[in-house]
Amino acid sequence: MERLRRAHEDRVLLTIAGGDRRSLTDLATLLNWTVKGGKPNKAKVQRVVDRLKKGKLAKSERGAVVLTPAGKKEAERLKEL
Repeated sequence: MERLRRAHEDRVLLTIAGGDRRSLTDLATLLNWTVKGGKPNKAKVQRVVDRLKKGKLAKSERGAVVLTPAGKKEAERLKEL
């Protein structure tokens, strides 16, 4: 379970790092995380983002999720793997 959580966090980190400011809907769409009917699973993204915020890797800024300096550093580390 912890391995899956970490994988989700890594995917969200890399998706945020890969582009402009992104909303929860944007992230869910880019990650292809959907609920029944094909709507973006914003709740799943919110849970992952909350964990990233708790770890000081991400923050909310004007309705978008952005990486902190620590989050950017971690995303760069992940890209090198």
